[in-house]
Amino acid sequence: MAITKVSALTAKTSPSGSEELLINDGGTSKKITQTNLLSTALPKAGGTMTGTIAGFTSTGIDDNATSTAITIDASENVGVGVGVVPEAWDSQYKAIQLGAGGAIVGSTDGDSLIVSANMYEVGGVQKYINSSKLASQHLQNNGTHVFKVAASGTADAAISWTTPLTIANAGDVTVGTGNLVIGTSGKGIDFSADGNAADMTSEVLDDYETGDFTITLSSGATTTPTYTGCRYTKIGNIVHVDVYIGFAGITQNATAIQVTGLPFAPVNRILVPANCYQRVNFDSAKNQFWYIEAASTTLNLQEATTNTNSVSTVPSQSGSFSPVFDAISFSYHTA
Repeated sequence: MAITKVSALTAKTSPSGSEELLINDGGTSKKITQTNLLSTALPKAGGTMTGTIAGFTSTGIDDNATSTAITIDASENVGVGVGVVPEAWDSQYKAIQLGAGGAIVGSTDGDSLIVSANMYEVGGVQKYINSSKLASQHLQNNGTHVFKVAASGTADAAISWTTPLTIANAGDVTVGTGNLVIGTSGKGIDFSADGNAADMTSEVLDDYETGDFTITLSSGATTTPTYTGCRYTKIGNIVHVDVYIGFAGITQNATAIQVTGLPFAPVNRILVPANCYQRVNFDSAKNQFWYIEAASTTLNLQEATTNTNSVSTVPSQSGSFSPVFDAISFSYHTA
């Protein structure tokens, strides 16, 4: 048999499978048909291929599952999840929809990124994906963060947003709706970036409240006040109070006049000038004032002679008179 170069052989373009090939089996030359070679060397339909195939690259997504896990539409929007088909987003966006209503959306101009729930945009209108579900979005646009929320609506209906929070690129924060709620007692707004005095103990504004409070006559008379109008405002540990108390008629006894009911106790004692009208049994040569002891919520009415250390309680004797009113405003530190 003459020896012929492989390059000189005639090509067989349509093999039948019965053709024989020469193989080296452990140093022994053997023959094998094309049919036998293909049936043993490659996996059959329904079989499993194991190992690494050198030089293999995939140009798409390989999925051996029985359901469609990922859908890519003609506009290159992607739906992730069984049965998730991307909405018809505006062409200025590329979207990845996650599950039944979530989405991560980027603008084609590179200016915007949206992370949203139950929202898509078409024709310049943002609409609901699902009915009876709330909607929300976090928009990042040219360095600004905008947080939006909406009540539930009907699928494919336009969304009416409210914007509770905006963070500008410069760092300014705007609370558009709702309140900024401090969730932990003792926490608040920290001003530590500002300068402070040498003996500073805190730079956190951790409290604010305002309201009404009621004072009662605890000593010095047997008549209940006919009117009390008391309000307070607390900012941090500073309390400001406005106290107005009135009696249509009062029957005093020989004990000191005391009223109680301040909303917060002071850390130090306080002296507040009294402004009583109809000062029967008051010594006109003396100055009347309210005295509040530290850690107490009781006001004691006292009087003192000018330029002396002589202090006494008011009144010094019993009596009846009408009317009596006092109006005082003062501020103090509380714990």
